[in-house]
Amino acid sequence: MAKKYDADVVDCDNNYRVQEDGTGLHEELPHKDYFVDKPTFESDNLVERVQKIIRGQYRVQPWTKIVRRSFVINHQIFFPHCKISEDDVWTYGLVFHSKRYLLIPNMFYKQRLSFNSVSRIKKTPQQIVNFWISPILFGMKALDNFMSKIEFFKANPQYRYALLEIFLRQKFGACLQASFNLNPFEVYETIKQEYGKHFGDNDVLISALCSFVNTLQRINTVNNQRMQQLAAQANGTIKQLQESAAKDKARIAELEDEIKRLQSSK
Repeated sequence: MAKKYDADVVDCDNNYRVQEDGTGLHEELPHKDYFVDKPTFESDNLVERVQKIIRGQYRVQPWTKIVRRSFVINHQIFFPHCKISEDDVWTYGLVFHSKRYLLIPNMFYKQRLSFNSVSRIKKTPQQIVNFWISPILFGMKALDNFMSKIEFFKANPQYRYALLEIFLRQKFGACLQASFNLNPFEVYETIKQEYGKHFGDNDVLISALCSFVNTLQRINTVNNQRMQQLAAQANGTIKQLQESAAKDKARIAELEDEIKRLQSSK
């Protein structure tokens, strides 16, 4: 396909997955709205591509792609040095620069899910926080560097920020559950100990900001959960009142019928 269509990138939208022991083979399909049934070039409209990134319509796994070597070298599309999500940034670089980005339905890869992989090995809450803070601190800079070299993003800062914001929100969201087991000062301390050496004079500021944002996100999550519970309770109360009102209405109708019967019998 790469040769036939002279593509910069050939991206397969599904693949097979198996468990670590080789069992449980199953097809990993995308959402039906993302699927193509024949080789299809992506639109060269960068607005449409950015909107697809925001909607999560690009698979970021490198192993579903074949990429022209000269293309990535010429555009310096390399993996940033972060623990996770380096493939997100790399894929976005492909999407930003590729003039001939080909989607195909053909599966060519079988992924073995190892429990000892960097993303699946069991971690402490502190390790999970640092794991997902890594792309925030280092991946976002690489993503912004990609965009800083493209005239479209210079002329449209709203799209540049939208991608940074969605990236940031996703990574903070990934470490949120683990942070529920930690106090805010513990989040701050684990980030400062792990990454403070990279921040120079800003080691306190950046670590505190990360902890602060995480704390706000936790508060919002708890508040949203409480609001959903209150809404469910309110809906339950409304339903009970509606049922009670229906019974009262039916009883009133019965009594009116009884009055009419008694009046007609006199």
